[in-house]
Amino acid sequence: MTDTALAGTRKSPGDKARARTRRTIPTVRHLARRFGELVVVLLLASFLTFSFASLLPGDPTIAILGPERPPEEYAALRQEMGLDEPFLLRYVTWLWDALHGDLGRTPIPPGGDVMDRILTALPVSAELAFLAVLLAVVIAIPVALFCASHPGGRVDRMLTATVFGVISVPSFLLGLLIIMLLVNQTGLFPRNGWQRLGDAGLAQNLYYAFLPALTLALNEAAIYSRLLRNDLVATLREDFILAAKAKGMPRARVLLREALRPSSLGMVTIAGVSLGRLLGGTVIVETLFGLPGLGSLIVKAASDGDVILMQGAVLVIAFGYVAVNALVDISYTWLDPRIRRERA
Repeated sequence: MTDTALAGTRKSPGDKARARTRRTIPTVRHLARRFGELVVVLLLASFLTFSFASLLPGDPTIAILGPERPPEEYAALRQEMGLDEPFLLRYVTWLWDALHGDLGRTPIPPGGDVMDRILTALPVSAELAFLAVLLAVVIAIPVALFCASHPGGRVDRMLTATVFGVISVPSFLLGLLIIMLLVNQTGLFPRNGWQRLGDAGLAQNLYYAFLPALTLALNEAAIYSRLLRNDLVATLREDFILAAKAKGMPRARVLLREALRPSSLGMVTIAGVSLGRLLGGTVIVETLFGLPGLGSLIVKAASDGDVILMQGAVLVIAFGYVAVNALVDISYTWLDPRIRRERA
């Protein structure tokens, strides 16, 4: 081949820059579209949250002042809380204040700023949710890899039966069993209580967080491992995997390098949904272990008729849920190059 022909096959810096631009523009468009969807979903979530809270039976002023006050006191409190204004005006005012970080103040004891109370409880639930998903992934990946590399074997059947058994057990029962085994029988972990990272070291914090996180993680790990195992079995039959095996690539590298990433899309999706759901869905576990999390805060607000606190907490959970799922969707382009090529 002549030098002229070789020069023609080489890409100039300008060609490389234009190729990068062509790959970047679809990604930017996808991110812009996802951001727009995020805004729409959050608006709908905020409207539904405000609507449902407004439709709760009973008068919030009675829950605040008690049942035996003069009518003029109830009327004055309704006016102070803006309950005498039209619904849409109250919603727009509340949403505008929420966009500026003001979720109001609750007059129900212990009272205080709603955002401050949420920010006090949120780290507990967020840490539990994150640790639970992390533990579930750490448990699920080796189990799924082993089962997928020996499909239909004795260990695969045994682990499959174990997975279905764990899924069928509710989290509160798992929590009670864990308490009996690791607290009452061995005394390795505390029964209740919480140590915040700011008040104690990481080791002390994890010492109190491990059992609640493990209780949440067991159900999630069972679901993740089963889903990932099935996806891995299907991926291992793909042509690019067969080609890698034909080239003599080690089995461990085929599993970890070639098959795991494209097979993990389903698990990542479920993990993202789980993380968002667990932010406000840890009520039972928080009750079992006596934790001051966001789930306990919402339950107490509902029982006290604290509409202002409940609205703010549900809005924060909705934002976290939608944001996590948007990040999961964006991560697909890194996990599976085929999706990146389709969007390009």
